[in-house]
Amino acid sequence: MADHEINPTANIITAIASLVSAFAWPAIAILVIYGLYSNTDKIISSFNEFMKDKDSANFGFSSSGGVTLEIIQKTARVSANAVISSANKSTTGPLSEDQKSQVGVNAQSAAISLASNSLDPRTRLKILWVDDHPENNIDLQLALQTLGIVVICIDSNEGISQAFDNASSFDVVITDINRDEMGDGRRQAEPEGGLKTVEIIMKNYPNTKVIVYAGGWAATHRNDSLQKPIIRITNYPEEVYQIVVNLAKTKALLQ
Repeated sequence: MADHEINPTANIITAIASLVSAFAWPAIAILVIYGLYSNTDKIISSFNEFMKDKDSANFGFSSSGGVTLEIIQKTARVSANAVISSANKSTTGPLSEDQKSQVGVNAQSAAISLASNSLDPRTRLKILWVDDHPENNIDLQLALQTLGIVVICIDSNEGISQAFDNASSFDVVITDINRDEMGDGRRQAEPEGGLKTVEIIMKNYPNTKVIVYAGGWAATHRNDSLQKPIIRITNYPEEVYQIVVNLAKTKALLQ
């Protein structure tokens, strides 16, 4: 049987679909396509047709041959909306209009600052998120991942060592405090399991920063004096977002 003719357009759309579904930075798709294909009219048409009605990106080529990316504003909007959604579901409640505006500014700044660093693993901030209910943090995780920040989630302290071994290192650990019992017998209830997380990080990974992101516990202790490696105790998702994007921008600048 004769080999089927390779369809570059189909390959483009398949590649983009895989990247978008994984919340990959949209610029990755742009650069891959730009580097592998030369039929720019077909590339632009295929990409924009695929992305129609999707809040992600469009792109084109300028008359001088440069790439014109129209991804920053849309990327920032996706990230900001995810933070707003996270706040709506949190114990702290919906954001005010001023707070929403500030989140939008922060997202825009982060999207601009991190765009050129998204392909280099050395410049991407890496987060280990320890929480027995990771599904509660999906919106906030998406807000960070959209900007190219790496977020790895585990549900107990038992996975910390393996996670560090797999990733080589993390810049930040985000932890809850109270951990529920696991019905399969893997863990009994740990009312202060997150404090054990802090101890493990302090002992074994002293250069890693810790953010305690918890509900009632953080509301009670947010004004406590911070001790290394903790840099913030909070129950506000927008505060976690601001701290993390600032750390991500700082790391990108230092590389």
